[in-house]
Order: sequence, then C-alpha cells, then structure tokens
Amino acid sequence: MSVWHSLPEMKARLTILLNTSLLDLLRYSAISDDSIIRSTNLSRVSFSFAFATLIWTVFTWPRVRKTT
Repeated sequence: MSVWHSLPEMKARLTILLNTSLLDLLRYSAISDDSIIRSTNLSRVSFSFAFATLIWTVFTWPRVRKTT
C-alpha cells in the first residue's frame, strides 16, 4: 500500500482544511478592529491557508500530470 492509495481521503481532508483556513481569513479580516490583532491573526491564517494550498497541490499534482 502506497501513500497514493489513500489519496481521495487525503484530498478530502486537505480541502476541508483549505476551506476552513479561507473562512478564518475572512472572519478575522471582518471582525478585528485593532490593527495589531488583525495583522497577527491575518498573518497566522494566511500562513495556514498558503500551507494548506501547497500541501493540496503537492498531493494532487501527480494525478494531474498523469491525465495530461
């Protein structure tokens, strides 16, 4: 059994993480009034969004390359 055997489950989990990070990014940008708190929260959430996007791309890229 390889890592690619559980690819659909991993893609589903990473998609949930990606969507959650995006929702957090929107929530923090709308709620925070204090600029220091907003920049700290946005930095943290932006990093998690970027990291989730990177991981999702790494796990889906081999499948995309095979089909093209």
